[in-house]
Amino acid sequence: MSRMISRAEQSAFDWSPQSGASKWILESYEREKGVSSACSRVSALYSYGILVIDPFCIKQDEYLARLETLRRRMREEKLDAILLGTGMNLQYFSGFPSPQRSVARPFFLLIPAKRDPILLSHTGVADECKRFSVIDDVRAYEGLSHAPVKALGDLLAATGVQAGRVGMELGFEQTLDISFLDFNQLRCSLPGVELVDVADLLWSLRWIKSDAEISCVRKACAIVADSYSHTFKSVRVGMTEREIYQTMQHGISVEGGDIFLAITSGAANYDLVSKSPEDRIVQSGEMVWMDAGCRVSGYWSDYSRAGVLGQPSDQQKRAQEE
Repeated sequence: MSRMISRAEQSAFDWSPQSGASKWILESYEREKGVSSACSRVSALYSYGILVIDPFCIKQDEYLARLETLRRRMREEKLDAILLGTGMNLQYFSGFPSPQRSVARPFFLLIPAKRDPILLSHTGVADECKRFSVIDDVRAYEGLSHAPVKALGDLLAATGVQAGRVGMELGFEQTLDISFLDFNQLRCSLPGVELVDVADLLWSLRWIKSDAEISCVRKACAIVADSYSHTFKSVRVGMTEREIYQTMQHGISVEGGDIFLAITSGAANYDLVSKSPEDRIVQSGEMVWMDAGCRVSGYWSDYSRAGVLGQPSDQQKRAQEE
């Protein structure tokens, strides 16, 4: 009987490749799938129904330290609270594996300067938030497709932030994951609150990576590298773009989390660098170009590779060298 392991329980187990639990799962996975690589570790644990947030994940203590650093900066900036929406900033401070967007059921993380943070989610995913975040106070709202404006106002009032300065993701490369109308309704419902942009503050904390974060990036890069290697070795004349794409897609999705992938090949197509796969048959002498990436614990890889079926022409060689 498999079960999901909470973030708190993870710290009590040794999920290293040498541990008994991991060895049993990995050996079973390799027998069943015929796969053995460093990048198969997370896939093996997932495939046996045990949701572990990756051996390279950010540990609970690091998330708590991030929150403490943020509060210190908030005091310096005279901020009474910060309200984050769905996305990487929410994951960075809560540990919850937030989707990039969740417009119908947005997530919110309220971080008061002087009180404990509160994670607000739709009732349908509240249990996941309780299990996989480091936030003790998880609350739920009902209703779909609109921001829970009243619930957010009640949270601010309950934490003593009925007036003052509240930071939100309003600036460079930020997104609220709510509509402008919902945002305007929220703003109008808080007459004593000044909503200010904290993009610069958030970026200043996130742009310096810890050893654990660097490990996540390396893991994401290794997953894509392994999939590129396997895919290009398996490409043969007569395969379609779609078949090549599916081989690459399978390799990444088995090993990593969220993925993106683009492919192009053949004359007159090389300028189409973000298109979907087609059923055209790849011919000898043609270049196959792919751009790919995946996400591990919220950290992306993103790089392209190209190969030629048969011997590359001088022009193709120059294109790669340049």
